[in-house]
Amino acid sequence: MKSTTNWGEVLSNASNLDAYMKFVGGQMSRRQMEQFFKNTPEAGTFRSLVRNGGAEHAREVAKKALKRRALI
Repeated sequence: MKSTTNWGEVLSNASNLDAYMKFVGGQMSRRQMEQFFKNTPEAGTFRSLVRNGGAEHAREVAKKALKRRALI
């Protein structure tokens, strides 16, 4: 079963949005993102993105979500 990410919920917080923008821009690594989301509800969302396709795939998917919302 393929899981989906609720990007509206994930990007609704300004600090989460900033973190994803840094991740997409290459200013944050996968490990830094995991530390940023540690002990938050969004941690599982990010980990599942990485688990399903790796860090580069997670970066591409996040970039696509940000572009579709005209945030980058």
